[in-house]
Amino acid sequence: MNDLVVSDVHKRLGDNQVLKGVSFTLKRGDVVALLGPSGSGKTTLLRAVAGLDHPDSGVIRLGERTLFDGAAGAAVPAEQRGLGLVFQSYALWPHRTVLQNVEYPLRVRRVPGAEMRERSPRCVDCSTLACGRPPVRSTRSGARCSAPRPGCRPDSAPG
Repeated sequence: MNDLVVSDVHKRLGDNQVLKGVSFTLKRGDVVALLGPSGSGKTTLLRAVAGLDHPDSGVIRLGERTLFDGAAGAAVPAEQRGLGLVFQSYALWPHRTVLQNVEYPLRVRRVPGAEMRERSPRCVDCSTLACGRPPVRSTRSGARCSAPRPGCRPDSAPG
């Protein structure tokens, strides 16, 4: 994956200007944390990058591909962006194992079984989820469990 570039992104929710000209560039392998008080736009920004929400203006690019351009009226649908997003709550199924939760997006994309069985354990190994137990229902624990170890990618051997 190439650089993620977010440029001058704005988003209003009702009377509240949530995103006010957000701009940043992330290089492949970068690990970041979005910090801020409730209502500061962290989730709104992630939803905009993932394509679940459209900003009011600005540009979002992934490598050479423009995912959103407010001025041009261009927006690639979420399912065509090739990105995943795990929310702090309600995104993990408590009745499934960690591995089953990780496999779900691959099943949706109809990744062949052998490839899924090869890739899914690497995703778990790259995270702090490697305990093998069902996911914790707690919002904070769920958020922490989704963080990859630095330098570890699901498409490579665990680091």
